[in-house]
Formats: sequence, C-alpha cells, structure tokens
Amino acid sequence: MNKRYCFLMLFVGVHLLWAQDEADASIGTQQVTVIKSYTPSLSDAFKLRSNPVPPDSLLQKKQSVEYPLIDVPVVSTFVPNKATPLKLTRRTSETPYNSFFSLGLGNHKQVLFDVSSVVQLDRNQSLGIWTYRDGFGGAVPNTIFQSRQNEFFLGGHHTLKENSFIGISKLNFESLNTAYYGLYDMEWDPLLINAVDPDIKRQKVALQTDWLWYDSLLRKLEFKTHYVADNFRTAEQLLYLKTQLRAELFEGDLDLTAQINGSHTRFESDYFTKEQVSKTLGLGTVGLQWTHLKNDLKIKVGATGSYVVDPNDASENKITYYPNIDLSYQTQKSKIIPYLNAQGNVRLNSYSEHYQENPFLAPTIDQRYSWSKYNTHLGIRSTVSSILGFDFSLYFDQVDQLALYQRLPFDPDNKDLAYRLSNAYNLIYSDVWVYGLKTHFKIQLGKENHLGFHVNYTQYDTIDNKPLWNIPNVTMRAEGQIKWSNKWVFSFDASFLGDRKGAAWDIFLTQTPEEALQRTPPTVNLPPYLTGQAQFTYKIKPQIDVFAKARYNSESVHGRWAFYPQHSLFVLLGASYKFDFQF
Repeated sequence: MNKRYCFLMLFVGVHLLWAQDEADASIGTQQVTVIKSYTPSLSDAFKLRSNPVPPDSLLQKKQSVEYPLIDVPVVSTFVPNKATPLKLTRRTSETPYNSFFSLGLGNHKQVLFDVSSVVQLDRNQSLGIWTYRDGFGGAVPNTIFQSRQNEFFLGGHHTLKENSFIGISKLNFESLNTAYYGLYDMEWDPLLINAVDPDIKRQKVALQTDWLWYDSLLRKLEFKTHYVADNFRTAEQLLYLKTQLRAELFEGDLDLTAQINGSHTRFESDYFTKEQVSKTLGLGTVGLQWTHLKNDLKIKVGATGSYVVDPNDASENKITYYPNIDLSYQTQKSKIIPYLNAQGNVRLNSYSEHYQENPFLAPTIDQRYSWSKYNTHLGIRSTVSSILGFDFSLYFDQVDQLALYQRLPFDPDNKDLAYRLSNAYNLIYSDVWVYGLKTHFKIQLGKENHLGFHVNYTQYDTIDNKPLWNIPNVTMRAEGQIKWSNKWVFSFDASFLGDRKGAAWDIFLTQTPEEALQRTPPTVNLPPYLTGQAQFTYKIKPQIDVFAKARYNSESVHGRWAFYPQHSLFVLLGASYKFDFQF
C-alpha cells in the first residue's frame, strides 16, 4: 500500500514540474480591465418624475371655438308639409278565400248552383269538396219529345304534401240527364209518341288517386276506377293503373312506364239481336323513354308496346308498337323553336268516354280499341315577344279502327224504347290516313289578360272506303279574358265546326235494322256550327261578385248532331260569395 502511494506522489510531482516549465515559456504581459456594477444611492431616488396632475376645470375656463358660416344663395322649392298622424289601414289577406258559393237563374228554366271549399287540415294536408248543378228545363222549339237537360256533380278530394312526395285522392259522383228527342221531321203516330219515355239518365261513381315522388326510383303512380249505370240497365266497370320509374343515365333521365287498362260493360239488349251483351277489353302497355334537356337540343326519345286482349274476339288480340319521341331545338337567344313530336297510342273505346262527347249515344254500342300508329307533328313554336306567341305544325297519322258516330236505323220492333226510333248513335270503325295543319296564336296582354286562337284543318283518306260520319275538316276555337280596374272581368270561349256529313235512314216498317245495314244510308249535309259562351263579372266587394252569362248556338235545325236542335240563346244572371270556412 505504502509503495503505491509513494509511486503516485512521485508521478504527480514530476508532472507539475513539467507543466510549470511550459507555462513560464508562454505567459506574456497583458492589460486587465475591471468593470464595477451600478449601485444606486439614496439621493438618486429624487430624480424620479412626479405623477401628472390634470388641470382643474373649476379654476380654468374652457376655450370657445367659433366656426364662421358663409352664406351661399340657392334656389329651393321645398315646402314642408304639416305633420299628420298616421292612419292604420287593414291589410287584405294574400291567400284567397277557401270557400266559394254561386247561384244563378236564367231563361229556359236554367238553374246554376256551384259550391266548393278547400280546408287546410295542417301544414301538409287539405280537404276539399265541390257540388255543381247546371241545366235547363224548357223544351227546345219544334221538338216532339221533352228536351230538357241537366247535370249534377258531387266530389271531394284529399291532398297530402311532404318534402319528398305529393298525393291527391278524389272521389266523385256524376249524373247526366238528357233525352232522345232528335226525331226526323215527319208525321209520327201519336200513340207511339205518347207511350215513349225519351229520357236517358246516367250515373257515374269514380275513384282516383295520383302520387308523385321527387327523388325516388318510383316517380309516379296513378290509379283510377269507376262504375257507370243508366236507366236502361247498362253497367260498366273500368280499371286503370300506371306506374313510372326514373333513373339517371348519360346526363339524362331514363323513364320506364307500365300501364294496365281494363273495362267490362254489360248492355241489357243488343240493338240488332235483342240479346244481352257483355264486353270485356284489356290493354297492357310498357314504354321506355330517355330524356335529355340540358343542351340546346332537347331530346325525348323512346318507344311503347301494347298488347290488346279481347276475350270475345281472338282475332283482336295483338301486339302493337308506336313511337314516343319529342325533339326541339332552342338556343339561348333564339325565339323560334323547331320541334318534332310523335306520340302514338292505343286506347279502349268505353261507353262512359263516348257519351261524354255525344250524349245521344245508344245504351248499346260496339266497343273496340283504336290504334294511332304515328300521331306525328312537325312544326315551330315561338314567343316573338312577351305579348305574342304562336305554334304552327303539320301532322300525319295512320289510325286503325278510328271511332265514328253513326246514326242507327229505325227499328219497327222498338218496344216503345226511344233510342230505337232512329234518333240514337252507335260506334262504327274505319281505317284512315290523316293529314292536317294546326295553328295556335296567343296574345298576352298582361298578367290576367289574354287571347287565344286555334285553327285546325284535317284531311281524311279512308282505307276501306267507308263514309266518315260527323267529322268536320275544319275546327276553330277562340278563348280569352279581359280584366280592367280590378272590378270588371270579361271572358269568352267559342268553337266552330265546319261542314260534315250525317246519316239519315229511310224509315220502312217492313225493314229490320239488319236489312237496313246492307245498304249505305242517305246522307244529310250538316251546315257549319258555331257555339260560344261569354261572361261579365263585376266585383261589388272583395267577397261578392255579380255576373251575367250568355251562350249562343248558331244552328237551330240540327245543332252539333243531326236533327238535334238546340236553344239559340241562353241568358243567366247570378252572384257569387267567397268566404273562409273552418271546422
């Protein structure tokens, strides 16, 4: 242990001696500056500034500042009004009244009754009801049978609106009463006339619901059904169902529609065989259409196929195809829009559909389908300015089994039934080519003032060389409304039918209806027919209006249908009252 310490001390001592020699060899003369930190003394405290003292406003006066004004001469016509207190004015409601009542009386024993109301149940639902009655009881001059006519309507609807869909449901009852008073101008047996009841009374109950979805694959759903009956024991049921699916495809919409139509009609007696008739028709339709409306060229292109079913006639069962096209071109600055439209269709001719157009239809008709193969329109439409617009088109079509109204021959074995006295109409069918020209002008004179004119010329070429009964080549229509001073409103609607041909059978008591059909009936040329109605309305108060209506018929010998004259002038006066109805 001692040896180790002795060796260590020897090594340290040698190293220190060597280091001392190295230090002595490198150290030179240098200057060293010592800086002393600041140490304040008590006297330095008096060098601090005292706090500022604001001037005393009580001892010092404020200096006044003066702004000299320079007078500048000006010309002014301003005269101040004396102050007057504001008067509170009652604001009228922007929403219309939800209920309406109208009553009118006129010549020829006219009675008009119209009541409607739409009540809002909540934010999304509303309920409405409508009752309507119109007609006349006075006999038409120079008619043997009573010629009164009236109609009655009672209906209700329910509307449901949501952010994603809207649904409207309706339930209606309709009644139409008229008479087979259109006898030939000849001597009739008084015993026969006195034994006949000429009235035909038809009733219809209809249910309909329509649904529309905004952003869904299923876009539309329509359902209709009705039941029709009359005092000749006729009964008809009709069913209609249509759906539409929509999906996006190539910056457009692809629509797929499917439709089912069906009708079943029972007639108490066939006009020729006198046997009960039951007719059932069915129609299934599928259509596909692509729509693109984002560019100048608006495109709707597709096709539809239908399958017709007639259990009573297997030859009528067939598949039909027809186009579904709508093309138009419009640039941003252009006001002329050329277009091409082709909308073929197939329809089932029902009893209820045709008696709405011709109320003198016999309660036993031949029911078939009609096929419009092309129904093509090529034309231009335009809004020349905010005032004038027009639509001009040429159209072409080929129709298989076009429905025509032909007068039935006299039935010697009539059994005192009015429609068997050669004064009722049946449906017959003809294959035709159709060519035509359509024009439409509209003049917009303001928000509520407008005039419109429609002129159609149609040429028919029959394929089977059958006469085209009761079809005019020229039809016209004019309608409009003029409103001024928020008090007076004048509106009108008139239509014109050109020359047409009607059948007028010779009456032979020894000739059956079947034998009469073996030859072409004599023809009666029906002159042009003009009918129109006009109405003046004057607003007494926001809730009360008075009105005057007039209806004019130009032809008193035949009217729209051969040997069915009409009153030449109807005049009706009435009043309307609007109000709010709450449950």
